[in-house]
Amino acid sequence: MPEWHVILDVAVPQEVAAFATWQGRWRDHVVISENEGCGCCVDIWTITGPAEARTELPTELVGANP
Repeated sequence: MPEWHVILDVAVPQEVAAFATWQGRWRDHVVISENEGCGCCVDIWTITGPAEARTELPTELVGANP
């Protein structure tokens, strides 16, 4: 299965909400790492799952390898 990273700015409520909505839909179909970011300004997760899950994420949340 593909692996990718989600990187979001915790100060941007739209990013936090978009990821929470996505997580609600996909949590049973993906593996999400512990938060690899600092948590105070950025959250970073490594996610493994079906390609469909990645395509449903807003593109601004999918990042390169941290």
